[in-house]
Amino acid sequence: MFNYIARKILLTLPLIIGIVTLIFVLLEMVPGSPIDRFITQDTSPEVETALIQKWQLDKPFYVRYVSMLGNLFVLDFGQSIGKDRPVTDLIAEALPNTVILGAVTLLFLFPTGIMLGT
Repeated sequence: MFNYIARKILLTLPLIIGIVTLIFVLLEMVPGSPIDRFITQDTSPEVETALIQKWQLDKPFYVRYVSMLGNLFVLDFGQSIGKDRPVTDLIAEALPNTVILGAVTLLFLFPTGIMLGT
């Protein structure tokens, strides 16, 4: 049983890395920059440069990709650009409601599935 679980976990890792890579590449292909929504006509070039450096957008995509993988490996999800807060805090806020919603759904769907499946 241990070998089965270990094999499944090891097979899941390439899948997760593939999904993360696909999302990263798709986000890189989006036109514009993530900071475009923060820049207006009145924004000074110094502020724009500071934002670019803060979010490491001045580095090549492969450097940002390797940095992101390293951060994900240690469960550091970074800062949210839109909310300017740590992503782990945002996840921690939403997790209780997500668990409650999943549990309530399971309580209703499990008996319904058993009744309809027999």
